[in-house]
Amino acid sequence: NNSNQNSKVQSPNHNSIKQNIIKLMAEAKEDDGMDSVGDFVQIYLITVDIIGAHDIEKADTFGKSDPFCKVSAFETSYTTCTIMKTLNPKWNEHVEMTFFNDPEKLRFELFDYDGVGKDDPIGDCVFN
Repeated sequence: NNSNQNSKVQSPNHNSIKQNIIKLMAEAKEDDGMDSVGDFVQIYLITVDIIGAHDIEKADTFGKSDPFCKVSAFETSYTTCTIMKTLNPKWNEHVEMTFFNDPEKLRFELFDYDGVGKDDPIGDCVFN
């Protein structure tokens, strides 16, 4: 029975295996260029649904208004389509705006489209 004692299989050291797996995982991990939490950038996503307006003032001398809405923060803006000859425009437009700084204010401006010259401002508001 001397051969039984010589053929004993040694049980592996679980701590050693765990350390080797962690080492292999660390070596296999690709460098993402980010060393710490401080390397992460905070992104702000603002979702806006521009539904419509009602009873806006008449901006054209003859007829109604040709309104469009502009929403903006910092240098980023979105402009709806122009609805011709109405005082109750319905846009039903959805927009997502992305910022790298907190847009503390969101500005909405309503304009009357003029084919010639500068568009006429009808109204505005700011959301804080």
